[in-house]
Amino acid sequence: PNLPPQKAGQRFKLWIRRSFAAGDPIFVLQSQAGRVEGFVQCRESGPGGMDVTLGAVDSRLQRAGFGVLMYQLLFFELRERGYREAITRVSLHNLNGIKLTLRLGFTVRSAVTTLHWFKPGAPQPNP
Repeated sequence: PNLPPQKAGQRFKLWIRRSFAAGDPIFVLQSQAGRVEGFVQCRESGPGGMDVTLGAVDSRLQRAGFGVLMYQLLFFELRERGYREAITRVSLHNLNGIKLTLRLGFTVRSAVTTLHWFKPGAPQPNP
């Protein structure tokens, strides 16, 4: 909430670009009409493990169960591909994300606060 929306958008754009460049798997929730409704970006965390690092659902579908559906489909797919562990990190400020991960059966191992450096007026990376 303390990061200006434009800066948050730049951060997510860079995150996705780096993910594509690294060849990380990105799973897409698509409508029957072919519209992208959501996505989850992952990164292998070791043998049989997947780190679920970033996900989003179109704002018009939020709070309608699509996020839960997307993650359930993701975990079925990961299991089919032979993964046996999924980990994720959720900000303490993201109460909806925490509720979702608990609803999906995750357990909390630790709580940490992550700070992101943002200096007003400083040049920003080109997304």
